[in-house]
Amino acid sequence: MRVIAHFPTPYEDELLYSVLARFQERMGYPAKSTVFVELFGTTNVVPEIELPHHLDKLISALPPTTATNSDWVIQKNTMLPLYAPFLSDRCYTSVVETMKRNNTHTPQLHAGLIQSRIKVPEFLRTCPICDLESVARHGETFWKRLHQIKGVEVCPVHLVFLESTNVRRYRIGASREFYSAQAGRRVLVPRAVDMSDRINQLLLQIADSAAWLLNKNIPPLGRFEINRRHRDLLAAHGFVKPDGRVNLNQLASSFSSS
Repeated sequence: MRVIAHFPTPYEDELLYSVLARFQERMGYPAKSTVFVELFGTTNVVPEIELPHHLDKLISALPPTTATNSDWVIQKNTMLPLYAPFLSDRCYTSVVETMKRNNTHTPQLHAGLIQSRIKVPEFLRTCPICDLESVARHGETFWKRLHQIKGVEVCPVHLVFLESTNVRRYRIGASREFYSAQAGRRVLVPRAVDMSDRINQLLLQIADSAAWLLNKNIPPLGRFEINRRHRDLLAAHGFVKPDGRVNLNQLASSFSSS
């Protein structure tokens, strides 16, 4: 029976991928495949940033004193809380089960991420000020969930832009290797968000909303409940006609002028 020793304690908002990268760095395995055998009992695992898999195998190999389980890891160290409110109960259950079991890209398929048209950042990203604070507090920095979300471009805590490292996201799965934030080449000088600029304000709102979703762990709402809430919000802002139809022209005009 495998028992993983010296497994790192996850930091707040740290991706599981980042925890595993720190473990690999700490152990210094000479062969890349060894870390997968140690963590999962197999080399048939593809490192994933957003929705990792084989979680039950990983948790089963941790020391009995480790106060964690797969559900806790999913909520605190993966991207699923970001997507959960917009999934059906059935889809959410499928994603969770495939993340726990021995699947590869199935979680991404069930969550609809493969069909998404939102551009994925080419590189893993960090906030220079978050990095400095992490190194001062922990002696190392790490990959934060919020910083890797598609569409999030700024750090809502320090009001600076996220900066790309030299770690390419697509290289991660292809090379079957973990890359730590501490070992990556990072930008040290922060670029401040211009709070007088409307686009920058919107970027900050997006980052704040993403952080809120990650931390609230909202259960799946389902399509009908989401539609109802959207309609109630549109009605509250005067975009619903007396006959119940949405005034799309008025809505589009409002977007264009905002």
